[in-house]
Amino acid sequence: MKNSGSVEFIQLKSLENDGSTETEMKLCFTFVTPRIVSSLFRRSGRIRSYTEDVLLMSMLTDFRDAVVVEDLKE
Repeated sequence: MKNSGSVEFIQLKSLENDGSTETEMKLCFTFVTPRIVSSLFRRSGRIRSYTEDVLLMSMLTDFRDAVVVEDLKE
C-alpha cells in the first residue's frame, strides 16, 4: 500500500540534569489502497487492527531504530 504521513515532536519538559526531555509525538498517517481493499477496511475491524498493530508498529519500530543509529553517530 502506498502511504504518506507526518510526525511532529513537541518537547514538553526536561526530565533530569542529564539533558533528557519528555517529548510528545503526534503522528498523522494516510494509506492509499485499491478500492476493493478500502471497502474491506471499512467493514472489518480485524483489518484495521492488523494495520495499526502490525504495519504501523513495524514502521514506528524502524523509525525508532533509525533515530537510535543517528544518536550513536553523534
